[in-house]
Amino acid sequence: MSPVRLTIGPIYPNNISLPVVTQICQILADFNSRVQFLEITTETSLLAGMILSGIFSTPIVFPTLESLSIRVEDDPGKYTSEWPHLNVVLERAIGWFPMLRTLAINTFNDCIPVYPERSSFAHLHTLILDGTLEQGEGYIGSMVAVLYSTSRLETLWLKHFAREQNLNVDNLHVKGREIHIPVPLPCLTSLSIAVPGCGADITECIDAPALHELHIDGSRGPMYGETECDDILWSDWEARSVLDSLKHLANGSQHLRRLAITSTYLTAGGWQWLLFGEGKGPPFPQLECLALHGLDESSGEISCGFSDALLLHYSQEPSICLSKLTLLRCRFPLSGMALVRAIKAKPFELEFDRCCPQLSTDEYNTLVDLQVKLCRRQEWEVKEDEWWTRGHQIDASDSHVY
Repeated sequence: MSPVRLTIGPIYPNNISLPVVTQICQILADFNSRVQFLEITTETSLLAGMILSGIFSTPIVFPTLESLSIRVEDDPGKYTSEWPHLNVVLERAIGWFPMLRTLAINTFNDCIPVYPERSSFAHLHTLILDGTLEQGEGYIGSMVAVLYSTSRLETLWLKHFAREQNLNVDNLHVKGREIHIPVPLPCLTSLSIAVPGCGADITECIDAPALHELHIDGSRGPMYGETECDDILWSDWEARSVLDSLKHLANGSQHLRRLAITSTYLTAGGWQWLLFGEGKGPPFPQLECLALHGLDESSGEISCGFSDALLLHYSQEPSICLSKLTLLRCRFPLSGMALVRAIKAKPFELEFDRCCPQLSTDEYNTLVDLQVKLCRRQEWEVKEDEWWTRGHQIDASDSHVY
């Protein structure tokens, strides 16, 4: 028999009742042995919990289920972190979903299992934790707890609103029980996080020696509380906290090859460390591709830091050789002269748009003569990053940003 992809919803409070939930359970019971993909979409998190508690009120094994997605579309004024019985469902995942590969949920607070000893995601390859609707501060302890059960995890996608204070990641507790870090994730190759806050903190809580791709996004979503994202300015503390998390990650992730940075501001010194290190060689010696998205000349207290001086240093530094540099929606000053000099010294592919860099005709022709691969994007091809707005319909590895 062929596998079944089952989508339930979107379901709204005015079109759901107990008989409907019962009918959904009966349908699932008939097809559970064939369901490969299950997506449940509701308007509110409370409604999602109601549906899930009904569906999984009795043990139903889904022996072929590989992907479970629980989506909440919109929750204005109705958000609650309480998802009735969802934590029970996830705690029994190893028994009910023995082949689960992908789990995507809209929240990562109270719905995550209390402690990994009572849960197992032994087969999980992709974990998407989408905290767009959460106005409060996400607790990293819950996220770290569930990671203990994901020994085969390959892709982690974590989105949340930024937190404003420091967190002591050396002393994490969930329900009064201490969680030891770092969490070993030997198979993790792709990590996409929002910064600053929990996303940056997660890098201090995991050991990911096989990590190849990292995307850090500081855009903080279309809204940040009551503030438009364009009005949010970076502080020196925030820039330092992100740099500190990168430094910690570099201690154990020496095989990083692709790095994408969206709306995240590092100082000139931060960029110097990222590319060249502090006298001990580059922190990520195998770095091949660097992609910058949505950076202005400055934000708040911090200048962009990526400059002509950095490119000139690159042209003279033998320890790192990029294969690709991407500059999209970037509006910081970068001269064609410095770029040409860097490419002449160590050729790399360049993807750019009309914003940056400002290449003269002669400079552009020089790059063509050097047979450099140039990908010049037209304005209509370069859209605002949809990382925050696409919900679970995303490429969890964020491959498009590289």
